[in-house]
Amino acid sequence: MTGRSRKLPEADLSRVIAPARSPARTGNSETIGVLRRDASSGTAASILRSPQLVRSVLCYTKYLTLTRNTGSIVSMTRFWPSGLSSVSCESLPGEAHDSDPMKPQLESPELEDTTELTGVGLTPVVVAHVLNFTTRHRFELIDLTQRVEELVGKTGIGAGVALLQSLHSTAALFVNEWQEALQEDFRTLLEQAVPAEAPWRHNDPRYSDCDRSNAASHLRALLLGSSAMLAVRRGQLVRGTWQSIILAELDGPRTRSVSLQILGA
Repeated sequence: MTGRSRKLPEADLSRVIAPARSPARTGNSETIGVLRRDASSGTAASILRSPQLVRSVLCYTKYLTLTRNTGSIVSMTRFWPSGLSSVSCESLPGEAHDSDPMKPQLESPELEDTTELTGVGLTPVVVAHVLNFTTRHRFELIDLTQRVEELVGKTGIGAGVALLQSLHSTAALFVNEWQEALQEDFRTLLEQAVPAEAPWRHNDPRYSDCDRSNAASHLRALLLGSSAMLAVRRGQLVRGTWQSIILAELDGPRTRSVSLQILGA
């Protein structure tokens, strides 16, 4: 094994919010800290208090485990492969050391720790919905954001992901700003990118049995996409200030369905 072995500085461990204890080494494992989970919110105080620890934990991710004990105490344990006394960040088993000087280094004094462990020790759950909408026009945009946020809030899930999927090939789903002028720009872009009167084979009875002549609708949906995934943090969707979840009707009027599946704890 090449490279230098890196040990976690004990000084950083003293800042862990939990009953104080020194790192314990047993065989090929070493307990590097303990966390206390807040029973009401399900969040745990972060152990990553310094750039060195951030780098170490990122490098050793595949060797870390979290174990819940009594009293909502979570032990974080690092494991080494059999036969190795330690694992260096510069020389993980089966991985080549990347010495590219142009790539940013994690071990930087300016690095700010934003790590937050949520849902530790909780049982993961999955909540599923199908949202139905009736459209009135050939082209129509529907803002789903408020409805999705309400359903996410009712699940009680503190941390996880929300998966949305259009259940149609001529109705798209995407994330963008909800603004009237921009909605007209979306329409203009799609009409210019995919002209409805172009000689699409899907509209030609010599090649297709479809009688709706909606090839343009299929191709426009292809450009926009049919699904979106947003993080859930502290019981709310994580999205930018101007981001909205938008359903695009491209072949209406019709009844449309969107699958919403929320996973987390």
